[in-house]
Amino acid sequence: MEVASAGVKVIVVEPGAFRTRIWEEAERDMERRRGGRYGDAYRRSLAGMRVTRPLMGDPARVAAVIGRAMSSGHPRRRCLVGSDARLLVLTDRLVPTVLKDRIERMVLGL
Repeated sequence: MEVASAGVKVIVVEPGAFRTRIWEEAERDMERRRGGRYGDAYRRSLAGMRVTRPLMGDPARVAAVIGRAMSSGHPRRRCLVGSDARLLVLTDRLVPTVLKDRIERMVLGL
């Protein structure tokens, strides 16, 4: 739930995957967890991140969207940035959660 004080506009910016250091940190974290109980799932997640890395956008796009939203007199309340963010929203609307969860578990080998 979003709560805003009187006169304050709430704008939600939802970026997809962009080239930032968060992915490097995630890779290091997954490497540390490789030998554990969920090692195969971490390995598959890591492989997926590496495959999608070339598709990740420039984070300057997210900054530009935030800048436009902050300076606009009538900004959109929800800003999706990146084709993957839009795809995830579409998927959420069209695919039941139970099915998405099942596919994710299958892909990760859980």
